[in-house]
Amino acid sequence: SVEPDKYNFQVLCKNNAQLENVESMNLGVWSKDSFLEIRMSDTKSWRSTLNVNKVFFDDIKLHGDTFEFGSHKIECKSIDSLLNSLKIKSLTLLGITIPGEITADVLEGATHTLSSLRPQVSLNIYPKEKKHILEIFESHNYHHAENSFSSMHIFKPG
Repeated sequence: SVEPDKYNFQVLCKNNAQLENVESMNLGVWSKDSFLEIRMSDTKSWRSTLNVNKVFFDDIKLHGDTFEFGSHKIECKSIDSLLNSLKIKSLTLLGITIPGEITADVLEGATHTLSSLRPQVSLNIYPKEKKHILEIFESHNYHHAENSFSSMHIFKPG
């Protein structure tokens, strides 16, 4: 499990403590290995995102949250790099829960994972990004399972 926000990471560790074979890592995912700024809203909302997510900050008050609670640099890894460093040779499911506006960028760093490991993928897609995301998965011979109830979508290898 990967979580870049230091407060959410504490919760993740508590939740994962009861599970076997789960490692919690305090880092973010991005298209390539890098150090990026993460911005956070107040601790009551538990929301944060990488500063590269410009769409997220178009309106600095998103549903009443100001993202002025804090920011700091965090280590980010591409999905390919992260799985390689963990020596993952098989992957059944890849769940990505990030703001949809940066999903395509994160998927750029998962080319080997999608083409070689071929996991089922669950992720958020926002309407403006849908066409691009569908193209990425089609290029890797994945099929889209439409979800009419939420922004969460499933992609299965063909």
